[in-house]
Amino acid sequence: MIIAAYIAFMTYGLELYVWGDEGVLEFKELSLYKQRLEENLEALEKNETSLSREAESLQYSAEKVALYARKLGYFKPDEQHMQVDGMHLKQDYYVVGELVKPYKRTKVDQNVFRIIALFTGGIAYVFFRYRTQDYPKNR
Repeated sequence: MIIAAYIAFMTYGLELYVWGDEGVLEFKELSLYKQRLEENLEALEKNETSLSREAESLQYSAEKVALYARKLGYFKPDEQHMQVDGMHLKQDYYVVGELVKPYKRTKVDQNVFRIIALFTGGIAYVFFRYRTQDYPKNR
């Protein structure tokens, strides 16, 4: 009986260690989520640095402001807009990071672990109980 209870408790402990709320698999998922967040933060910081440099250069360079105005379709009164058929200019755009969905834990019902542990303990009890009766005791 003690062996069966020991096996049931060990089964329950192993299940919690691997599949539990703070188990190995949950820790692995959290580590991957943390890594994705860190990579996204790094990309956003690089983008922020680039944008702040660009904003600073726009404050001090009238030529750069004029170039950006032309890209947006604003021209000086003496300038004319010319469009060449078949020529596609590369559009500038910024990748502002990816959308990282909030972490959502997968909840496993603890009763499932308890039932499996009790079932395993019951099988161990039956096995050890009837195993000793199959063999005659030698004295």
